[in-house]
This record gives sequence, C-alpha cells and structure tokens, in this order.
Amino acid sequence: MWYSVPSLDFRLCGTREWFCNFVEQCLKNREMGNHGFMNSVITRFNIKMYFRGCRSEVDRWLGFATHPQLQELELTMHDVYTWSVHPREEKYCLPQFVLNATSLTILNLDCVKLEACFSINLPSLKSLSLTYVQVEDELLHNLVLGCPSLENLLVQECTTPSNLRISSSTLKFLERNGEWDQIHLEAENLELFDCGVNVCNFDIASSKKLTNLSLTDVYFSSSDSFENLISGFPLLEKLT
Repeated sequence: MWYSVPSLDFRLCGTREWFCNFVEQCLKNREMGNHGFMNSVITRFNIKMYFRGCRSEVDRWLGFATHPQLQELELTMHDVYTWSVHPREEKYCLPQFVLNATSLTILNLDCVKLEACFSINLPSLKSLSLTYVQVEDELLHNLVLGCPSLENLLVQECTTPSNLRISSSTLKFLERNGEWDQIHLEAENLELFDCGVNVCNFDIASSKKLTNLSLTDVYFSSSDSFENLISGFPLLEKLT
C-alpha cells in the first residue's frame, strides 16, 4: 500500500484548486491508512506549487510531514509552468516549527519568506538551499548558527540581505548568487567558495582550507588586493 511509502513528492498539475484538494485527500488517506502501518513514516516531503493565499493549507501539510523522522524537505512556492518569480506578490511565510525540525538533514526552500523567530534548532541539517527567499541579514546569520552540522549552503538571488555574514565551523561548500554590499565569512573549514555575485566588499581570509575558489562580478581595487587575497589560501587548487 502507498500509505507506507516514505517519500512524498507533490508537483502542481491541473488547477491550483484541484491540486490542493488532491494533496489534502492524499494526506488524509495516508493518516487513516497509517493506523495499519505502525512503522510508516515520511522521510522526504516535496511540495512544488504556485502560492497565492493558501497559507493555511500549506501550513497543515507541513505540520503533517514535519515529525521526528523527516529527513528531507523541499518547498517551492512559485509558478512551476513558467518558472517565473513574482517578487511583488506575497510570499509564503515558513512556519517556525520547520526551523526546529531536529531530524532534518536536507532543507531546500524556493520563493518563500523567513521571519524573525525566537529559536532555530536544526542540529542534523547538512545541506541548506535558499533560492529567491526573503530573509533579513541577521536572521540568515542566526539560521546558519542554528545548524551546527551544516556542510553545504546555497544562497541564490535572495531578497533583502545586503551584508551577508556567515559563521560556521562545519561549512565546507558555499555557493552564492545575487547582489550584496558586503560578505563576511568565518568558516575555517570551507573548501569550496563559488561567489557569483556583484559585491563591493568581502572578507574570506579566515577560510585557510579553501581548495576551490570561483569569483564572478567581484570588484578589486587593484591587482595587489587580488594577489593578497589569493596568497592567503595555501591549499588552493582551482581558481576561476
């Protein structure tokens, strides 16, 4: 029976109303069927849809899936047909309980909003992807601090942050895309840094273990400043 399938992947098809009713019915049937499958758990949950005023439904779906066994969560809240983004429209605000899901190892968020919360506790999270996410500078910094096992971080075209500050002793791979006024890294175990952004000032000197560095649209005041930067990475193997 499908009630025991550990991975649920819902992608918008048909009308939004039909899709919402379909997801509701599937989760309701699974809840009823789980009474006969005591060991049935959801370890992976994926929702891709166009969000417009259906917060209560999405909150309910996430509440159903977010339990102590959930390991992977992917949430995409824009038009899957055109893959277009609507920055002026209201974004779905991620409920705080998701940022306290202690079993999560992978979290991918696309076109949602993160609001200030009292606590962030993601002790098992190893991979975090933020794409077109609306988030304040300090909240993004605290989010990474709340992930003590984080190894992979992708920050792409996020709105609002201008001064990006990342502090993590476990982070190994970091990719960034978008526009930033300033980037400051405190990541001594970072091995790969892909900076595809237009940035005025950045500090990555603490990442002495870098082996792979990629810089795009990064401004250097002089060739000396670039050479001084590179000389600080004795293990560097690849530069693009």
